[in-house]
Amino acid sequence: MSQEPKLEDYVVLIPNAIDPYGYELINILAYPSGFQYRFRFDEEWVQEKLRNNITKLENKKAYIVLRDKVTAIFYPIRFCTIKQANKIGKIYYFEYELGDIIDYDSKEHLATEQIKDFNKKFTEFHKGDISNNISDADMTPLCLFSNYEPHIKNQNYSGLPKEREDEQWVNVLTAIKNIKLYEDVEFIRLVDITTKKDSQKAPVANNSFTLKEDEDYSLRVFQYIPKRIKRETKPRDMISDVNSGHQTFHAASCPA
Repeated sequence: MSQEPKLEDYVVLIPNAIDPYGYELINILAYPSGFQYRFRFDEEWVQEKLRNNITKLENKKAYIVLRDKVTAIFYPIRFCTIKQANKIGKIYYFEYELGDIIDYDSKEHLATEQIKDFNKKFTEFHKGDISNNISDADMTPLCLFSNYEPHIKNQNYSGLPKEREDEQWVNVLTAIKNIKLYEDVEFIRLVDITTKKDSQKAPVANNSFTLKEDEDYSLRVFQYIPKRIKRETKPRDMISDVNSGHQTFHAASCPA
């Protein structure tokens, strides 16, 4: 009895930095690890081998790579885990759990070299898959299997260990700041929710924070505009939605 061939280690999901799809990056980076998010791609953008194995992707490791369509440069963004993948008509849906943000170096010139190195190695590894990655042109596929793993590590943390994820978030935004789509775009990061009494973090379960009854909490949110062109910015309100019946807090973010 013959065994089925082993699938590659990763699924790579490649959104383009174009309106409106590129604005999904705000949400992808806003949520803490453990939250779930989703992509959908028309059939033409999904690798044939992946289409043929769509039912075998549950709990498959994956990572998200942003593609600047203008320059054809790839920017690895975040690791994730496929929780569910299915096809409805000609649309493929990928539900995934967010993991670690790519760990770009805090020194910008070194992060730039990391991006160049990733593009060189990723393109060489997949030269038979993405040979049509050309500036100002569409590329296919945008969803594919891969055995290539990004090896990007920050050797120059400037903060304390507990601030590691915050610095990762700022560094990845610094890495993509010159993509025109993100000029004057406000990024929001929901850092954590902690108890006022002893600073214990609220756990994440079922895509929400679980809160205790009769407990006071502090909510930390970061805001950052990677590249400001306009001198004036308009203030806006942020609204949090707490479901008192189940004691959960549902996080949300939105474009500026």
